[in-house]
Amino acid sequence: MARRSRKKRRSSRGQSALGIYLFSGFLFALVIFAVAAALYFRPEAIEIDAETLCPKAGPTAITAIVIDRTDSFGVVTKADIETQIGNLFSTLRTGEEISLFTVDETETAVLSPIARICSPQDPDEINPLTGSKPIAERRWIERFIKPLKRVLSEILTEREAKHSPILESLQSISVTHFASNERAGIPRRLILISDLLQNSNAESFYRGEPNFSRFLNSGGARSLNADFRNVDVQIWLVQRSHNAQNTGAEVLEFFGAWFEQNGGSVSRLLRLTGMND
Repeated sequence: MARRSRKKRRSSRGQSALGIYLFSGFLFALVIFAVAAALYFRPEAIEIDAETLCPKAGPTAITAIVIDRTDSFGVVTKADIETQIGNLFSTLRTGEEISLFTVDETETAVLSPIARICSPQDPDEINPLTGSKPIAERRWIERFIKPLKRVLSEILTEREAKHSPILESLQSISVTHFASNERAGIPRRLILISDLLQNSNAESFYRGEPNFSRFLNSGGARSLNADFRNVDVQIWLVQRSHNAQNTGAEVLEFFGAWFEQNGGSVSRLLRLTGMND
């Protein structure tokens, strides 16, 4: 009886070991299958421009930020602008192009972006089987966030100008940044950060209250046409104590009508924190 018991125990141990081997083999095969499936079904690699981080086939969306620095910003408003733009960065699509412009003269040349870069893939969206989250985080911070914050800080430094050709700047950007057929089929957004105190030879709010009906009948309106069809427009209003802005209602009404006249519409109005001289 004792011999048969030992044989049964040896047989039981053999069956147990065989079961472990089979189960281990199954798990190994399952892991191999999962890795192979992840590699097979992963999205096709997109060619990226090394300098701008934009897909070579074109950005997935466009956001142009136009900053009117023709008058200075107070420290509170400056901090709010930086915060709001920082919040914006966290909502961008992968491959979305961010371009930073400043309001400037366009008599001799159209405006070019001071910075142009595309949002890399969000580190939280990285598949650990096919990518590295730490590498993605470094790329996000070092190649995207830091360069944009550095340029933004330079833009927001005190710099005043004699004129404030806001309409002319917007017209230039509509032509050079939004008008091409390659950019027509993707989401496009314009964010104007300004006190809206237009001041140029064509139209100046310092010569009288903003009046869009009067402007429409002037030669300035015909020379300042633009195309903002299918462009999501946001206005972040820099509040000033200057009488020309008053409560801001008149300048907002004027610019809202101007965008509508040129095919766009204002989807968001944000009054930035702080009162500026």
